[in-house]
Amino acid sequence: MRLLPYILLGYIAVGMQVGLSGYVHLGGAAPNIVLIVAIFFALFAQKETALISCFTLGLMQDLLTQQRLGLYALSYGLLAIVVVSTAAMVYREHPFTHAAIALAASLFTSILLIIHGAIFGSAPGFGTSMLSAILTGFLAPAIIWGLMKLRPVLGMRIARRWT
Repeated sequence: MRLLPYILLGYIAVGMQVGLSGYVHLGGAAPNIVLIVAIFFALFAQKETALISCFTLGLMQDLLTQQRLGLYALSYGLLAIVVVSTAAMVYREHPFTHAAIALAASLFTSILLIIHGAIFGSAPGFGTSMLSAILTGFLAPAIIWGLMKLRPVLGMRIARRWT
C-alpha cells in the first residue's frame, strides 16, 4: 500500500467526519466515516498493513475528539484484528458484508465509548450511539463501493488474499 494516498485518504475521512457531522445527522447522531474507511482497510489491505492503518486512523480521530487519546485507536485496532481474521470467510465485495461489519463495528465502538464514559463521567447517550451505529451501517456500502474503485491508486492488490 502506498503511504501518501493512505495519509490523504485518512485526512479526507477525518475532515469529512468533522465537517459533515453538523450537517449530516439524524436526531443528533452522525455516521462515523472514519470507521467505514478503517473497515475498508481491514477488508482489503494486507494483514499487517490493515492492523497498522486501522490503528492510525483511530489515532487520527482521537486527535480531533474530546475523548481520551487512544480510545478510538484501541477500538479500531481491535476491529482490525477481528475483521482481518474473518476476512477469508466472507465475500468481501458484497454490500451486505460491508453493512453488517460496519453495524457490528460501530456498535462495538459505541459500547466501548459508553463504558469509558460511565467510568470517567462523560458517557454519550445510548440512543444517540445506537442511531449513529445504524447510520454508519446504512452508509457503509456506498462509501466502501467508492473506496473499492480507489484500490489501484492506494496500491492495494485486487487479488484475494488467503491467510
